[in-house]
Amino acid sequence: MLYRIAPLDRWLMAAFGQWLGRKLAIVLMFHLVCFGWILFRASTTEFPLVWASVLALPQVVLAPWPPLVPYWDHVWAGTAGFLPVLAGSINHIVVSNWLFAVFGWGTLLFGLTLFLPDYLGYRANGEFPDRYARMSVAARAATIVVLVYALLFFGRRQANEFIYFAF
Repeated sequence: MLYRIAPLDRWLMAAFGQWLGRKLAIVLMFHLVCFGWILFRASTTEFPLVWASVLALPQVVLAPWPPLVPYWDHVWAGTAGFLPVLAGSINHIVVSNWLFAVFGWGTLLFGLTLFLPDYLGYRANGEFPDRYARMSVAARAATIVVLVYALLFFGRRQANEFIYFAF
């Protein structure tokens, strides 16, 4: 319902162009859905803690950047190379906030296993099962092996109550 009242994808495509606006709309919707899941799953005792961490996140993410601004000014001016400054910036962020980098790496690996099939379906102007049906036998076998190992690697070893039984 909210989508019809506030079509964010159309607004973003009008503001940033068709290609970039669509990509921004996809990223925004992904983050809104994830945020909704977090709030939906939080109990009444967990909700204040979750909300406090959500409000603290921008400060944690942006805190390492002020010391890097002079280096990036040199990149924009053309007096320094992009890749060396990028590598130094990443190193600075990892060193100054190693816990965020560790969890970020795990999130990146997990996200890739979710993102890759969706991206392949998107590139085929359809869904991943449509793309899978047109793959060769070897590609299908490799896909199944990768997905099984991703499930084993990222799977939780505990049982949780089905979310809708809580209501």
